[in-house]
Amino acid sequence: MSLSSGNNPLAWNYQQLSDLLALETVAPLQFRNYFHDSNLNGRTFGGQILGQALAAAMASVEARPPTALQLLFLQGGDVESPIDFQVTPLQDGKRFSSRHVRAAQHGRFICDAHVSFQEAAQGVEYSETFSEDIPEPETLRTMTELGLDYAAEVEAHGWRLYEKPCLSLCIVDHQQHLFETGTTPRLVFWLKLHNPLENRPGEHYAALAYLSDFWVASSSMTGHTPLAATRGKLYVSSLNHSIWFHGEPRADDWLLFISDNVRTEAGRGLSIARVYDRARRHIATITQECLISAAR
Repeated sequence: MSLSSGNNPLAWNYQQLSDLLALETVAPLQFRNYFHDSNLNGRTFGGQILGQALAAAMASVEARPPTALQLLFLQGGDVESPIDFQVTPLQDGKRFSSRHVRAAQHGRFICDAHVSFQEAAQGVEYSETFSEDIPEPETLRTMTELGLDYAAEVEAHGWRLYEKPCLSLCIVDHQQHLFETGTTPRLVFWLKLHNPLENRPGEHYAALAYLSDFWVASSSMTGHTPLAATRGKLYVSSLNHSIWFHGEPRADDWLLFISDNVRTEAGRGLSIARVYDRARRHIATITQECLISAAR
């Protein structure tokens, strides 16, 4: 499969995330995407940029898992044209490696990222005890099922309950957040990919980066407006995004996201999310700053 700079990306089937995360090697340390995933606004989904930028960085490092990804969104992506990812090595020490990744399209940068990697090591360990009573995902309704359950309410809000075709989304306390103004700026939800990943090296890290841009920022909105009413009323766009990996994730099993809004001001909302696996093991921490303004 080849994709020259003059060709459009291939049509993604929106089912197998492994295909979206695969990149073509154009030249040493230069990569290009085969596929695009679009947002509801027709621009490139931020999770795609996060996942592919991390995949590009990982392709230049051997046998060291990523520890952190810090990415600045600069411009919206065009889903009709390929994205070129340029990787610059910054460090290859005895314990750590670091990479700078820039993504460009139409002669302009659309993101700027730094990724750190660490050699496997033993050290002091601590993780807070998980004590929250959160139902298992199998006991909850998916977003697609809720769209059928609440068809009248959804129609009244002029929107549809949306989950990407490649995954399932289950919101805890969905009634409070979707159709009422939440009492606290927190959103708890489960995510799971429908299809297993192909288990290429580092693929689960890139998949978690993809998932990390889906609904995390909603904690910045739920305390102000019902989430089902945001479509057409609010314009939301990712500005800064960081992920700290605390262990190897399993991104094609259910993952629990607990997202808290810590500050909203000047049209920007900052959310911090903790990500847990099925065993309630803390596997990642996410921070996301978004632009939140009235829709134009």
